[in-house]
Amino acid sequence: MTSLSSKQQADLLEELDKLKRKAGLGFELEVQWIPGKVKYSKEGKELRGEVLGNKIFVYDSNFDVAKQTLKHEFVEYFINQAIDPYRRALVSSISFFEDRAYNQREKIVKALVKLLSLD
Repeated sequence: MTSLSSKQQADLLEELDKLKRKAGLGFELEVQWIPGKVKYSKEGKELRGEVLGNKIFVYDSNFDVAKQTLKHEFVEYFINQAIDPYRRALVSSISFFEDRAYNQREKIVKALVKLLSLD
């Protein structure tokens, strides 16, 4: 991993503070810059940054690129906040229908087994 100067870390924190002030949002967010860290998404794509909880992690080694990644993750945080209730509702609905389908399938299987058992 690349060494991190305290000035660069402070500059990235200042960049986040600017974003918060301009947007009037995100005052709960923090940033941690870990230059050179290699992390992959579930799909196997290398991540340049991510938001976990209220912390933005930035993995880019180049400071200018890291600032762009910070902006990207900042915006993505709010988009995810907006769509999360819909995602949770959809997951809940899918789970409900999967349970219903499983129960119906089991009834059919039992009925067919009974039919096959008739002599």
